[in-house]
Amino acid sequence: MHKRHLASARVRRIVTRGLVTTTALAAVTGVVAQDAAVAAPTGAVAQSDGIGTDGDQRIAAAAIIDFFPSAANLQLSDYDYIRLLWQKAGESGEKWTAVRTAAEATMASSSAEDHVRFIVTGIAEAGKADKKRQDDKAEADRAARLAKSQVLVAVGIPSTPELLGLSDDNFIRAVIKHAAAGPEVQKAGAKALAGDAADWREFIVNGAREAQRRDKDNELKELEEKNRKEAERRGSWPRGRTSRRSSA
Repeated sequence: MHKRHLASARVRRIVTRGLVTTTALAAVTGVVAQDAAVAAPTGAVAQSDGIGTDGDQRIAAAAIIDFFPSAANLQLSDYDYIRLLWQKAGESGEKWTAVRTAAEATMASSSAEDHVRFIVTGIAEAGKADKKRQDDKAEADRAARLAKSQVLVAVGIPSTPELLGLSDDNFIRAVIKHAAAGPEVQKAGAKALAGDAADWREFIVNGAREAQRRDKDNELKELEEKNRKEAERRGSWPRGRTSRRSSA
């Protein structure tokens, strides 16, 4: 009987220690979990798990940047999907600059509403800004190529895609180095190169053709003067008559 009592007491002590240990572990675990919850950023749930948009909205958003998402892409959280759109927009260089800037601003927010708003409307608004910039650049490029082609025609230089594709300053260098460029064109081109981008543009739009006209006028004057001297030498040039352009 005494031995049975001692055994029971021993069992009670073991069980009591086990309960105390379990309770302590549970308390510690609870504190750790609570601390982890406090340490987590406010938007962590939205960034990792939040899905507030549907497949159609996501496909429409991706179409703005000419991207076709996979079925797996459509399962991403809104935050991760925005990051994917940001990455795909960057693969086109500077084409979607406004989209990437807007996406970066949205990812900096922990608000699930901001993430949804970007996918539903924000990327479309940014895409419009990018497309307008692209259209403006394309129009400016067309105007620049037209102006360069007019310079080449005026000076008498054969037009090639390589010449038309040169930057303004290198285009001017190519023009003034060409055998067809006269002294006035060379002089005007060198003066433009000594200036800035606005001076380069002015030479291409107006300066080159004006200089070419001066070269032509000078050639005509030289030709008339040569003819006059030749006629005088032969005695066929009327006395008192001067070159029409000289008298002008």
